Amino acid sequence: MDIDSLNNKIIIIKDSYKKILLKKINDSKKLINVKIITLNELKRKYYFDYNEECIYYVCKKYNIICDIAKIYLDNLYYIDKDSTNEKIHFLYELKKDLINKNLIKENKLFREFLKNKDIILYNLKYIDKFYINIINEIKKYSNVKSYDDYNKVTKKVLYEADNQEEEISFVASSICELLNKNVNIKNIKLANVGEDYYFIIKKVFKLFNIPVNLKSKYSISGSYIVNKFKELYCSDINSTFNMLEKFIKTKEDKNIYEQLINIVNKYNFVSDYNEVKNLIYSDIDNTNIKVNKLKNAIDIIDFECALDTDDYVFLINFNEGIIPVNYKDEDYLSDKIKEELNVSTSYELNTINTLNIQNNIKYAKNLVISYSKYIDGIEAYKSCAYSSELMDIEKIQIKYNYSHSYNKLKLLSLKDENNKFGTVSDDLILLNSMYKDEKYLSYDNKYKSINKEELYNYLGNKLSLSYTSINDYYKCKFKYYLNNVLRVNKYEDTFEITIGNIFHKILSECFIDNYDFDKRYEEEVSNCNYEFNNAEIFFLNKLKSELIFIIDTIKNQLNYTQLNKFMYEKEVIVNIDEKKHITFKGIIDKIIYGEYNKENVVVIIDYKTGNPSLNIKNTIYGLDMQLPIYIYLAKNINDISNVRIGGFYLQKILNNSNNEEDKKNNLKLQGYSNSDTSILQVVDSSYENSLVIKGMKTSSNGFYNYSKVISDDEIDKLSSLVKDKINDAGRDILNASFDINPKEINGKLISCNYCKYKDICYMNNNDIIKLNSIGSDENE
Repeated sequence: MDIDSLNNKIIIIKDSYKKILLKKINDSKKLINVKIITLNELKRKYYFDYNEECIYYVCKKYNIICDIAKIYLDNLYYIDKDSTNEKIHFLYELKKDLINKNLIKENKLFREFLKNKDIILYNLKYIDKFYINIINEIKKYSNVKSYDDYNKVTKKVLYEADNQEEEISFVASSICELLNKNVNIKNIKLANVGEDYYFIIKKVFKLFNIPVNLKSKYSISGSYIVNKFKELYCSDINSTFNMLEKFIKTKEDKNIYEQLINIVNKYNFVSDYNEVKNLIYSDIDNTNIKVNKLKNAIDIIDFECALDTDDYVFLINFNEGIIPVNYKDEDYLSDKIKEELNVSTSYELNTINTLNIQNNIKYAKNLVISYSKYIDGIEAYKSCAYSSELMDIEKIQIKYNYSHSYNKLKLLSLKDENNKFGTVSDDLILLNSMYKDEKYLSYDNKYKSINKEELYNYLGNKLSLSYTSINDYYKCKFKYYLNNVLRVNKYEDTFEITIGNIFHKILSECFIDNYDFDKRYEEEVSNCNYEFNNAEIFFLNKLKSELIFIIDTIKNQLNYTQLNKFMYEKEVIVNIDEKKHITFKGIIDKIIYGEYNKENVVVIIDYKTGNPSLNIKNTIYGLDMQLPIYIYLAKNINDISNVRIGGFYLQKILNNSNNEEDKKNNLKLQGYSNSDTSILQVVDSSYENSLVIKGMKTSSNGFYNYSKVISDDEIDKLSSLVKDKINDAGRDILNASFDINPKEINGKLISCNYCKYKDICYMNNNDIIKLNSIGSDENE
């Protein structure tokens, strides 16, 4: 398009293309008078806009979460009259209410501004019927013309890869070929890059030494500064930020601090910021960490931007269900309602998107398209936008001219296939001739250290630890590396985990007056992301009555304590190393506490659905530290001062017994009690022959041998030992110490039971660390 032809015009354009057009105008060095309006801006200016105050009002009025409120508000654009349809009527009344309260902002001058103007529809051949309706109205009083800035039609090639890694390897070698032809790296782009491709692109592009700017996929929510922000959060938000400012140590901290300010400033319509706490936290979850962009690197673009550019664009992942996005009739407004409102249905949107993709492919100038036949071992199919009239299909051929690292890795992979299945490919013959002296089947399972600075950067310049991760680390450093650094373990819900979560949730809230147990139990069951089979549904009903018995038993146990304050599901975050941003986080299921002799006596209880381990002597090895860690966390709770530990216990909330007395006995607290009887009296008035604590009994000679008691001095030493173990683990992790070192105690290899990584580590006897047995605290 001639830039001069845009002078004194209004340009309506797709959102993704605005930056491209502005760059073209800027590069032309011409001074022109032009107004650019994206489709999203057109919608908000032509009808109305809404802000956080409006979202807050809708959330509060209907007692709904932020995401649901936004769905309601976004659907208001389609509503201009009432209807007998229940959803349309609801939205109509909501819109009327918001207008009356001046919570949606109508720009009444905008339509006047558009009158008698020259308006260009820039590359808007296929758009939603909703926007067509707006444009048809504008045509009544303005001069509207369409402009499609297309290149010459060229038939493209769709390159077919066996898998995603082969596809990206082809893209990388093709990019290297362009760079060898002196194409500027800034003029090479990747399109249609989903997060599932990030790891593969990072891995392969690093082998080819190609820099790439991938968008950040990590939320700021897990950062050190945000954790501090949540810890300090109060109704006086200025006070929160004043306290938070002193924790800023790095440039990233400063950036996140400023992002938090921008989020909070959107809610300046309230005086008590506790009222919008959930909305602010939701915004935090949806805000990503800013990533420093490399100047000379491959950029990721929206495929819409490939239509009008001379850049070389690699359109990857051209697979069905990925591009175009497949709309289904599952929106808040169904297709039937959309037809009544004259809005594009899911079928029509799918047609529009397919035509759009095909149109972009047809006219794009320098476009390379690829797809994978298999994704994660499952057969995949090329996009429904494929057309034999637009594309020829060719099998990918990778050139081995650009990366020795990649070539050697590929050679070893092909040798593995040959070793297992006897396959001999042309690539194997070629690479084998190139690297005749490359070693094979000479595997050394030893961990090879990685760069500490790169590790720290990979971890986001911070380290968050927990009991689970610490326990993994001390069991086997390499297991921690696989679980917490490489994250190769895929988490899957099980029936046992789901039941545990439901029980924990109910037990964290049931001890209040007028608690509707039946309602909350059914809500938790229906809201969990797990599909129960018929046998599990049967057990659910049985477990419901079991949970009622558990609650009644715990309520009865509370009659024997003088402590009268409670915390449930208490999250405690301890700052281990401010400079390196190492934090330790834990959640204590239940804390019972109260004042005694100017001290706060604290009892810690952790619910267990399995068989709890009570041995604390292995703490010296960093093992089995769950109960000792709770002591450490309790001593670091900001809400409780002058802590004196009265006891720390596990409570087994599921057992197989059908006998009521046996079940009550099994629900007794299992753990350690303070040996000071004056403190123990406050914790459990029945301690002489306890009805609450398992194994707790006294005689005229003192405690029975099997009673588990511990002195204040021993508790302090245990807490100090935990602190040292956490500090040691944090230091060693950031030093990239991840050796394969499973532990053996008394001839029992405790680290490798149920380990999923035996086929990765190839552990041998030389790797095993043999520890001396210190004895057991378990009841015989």
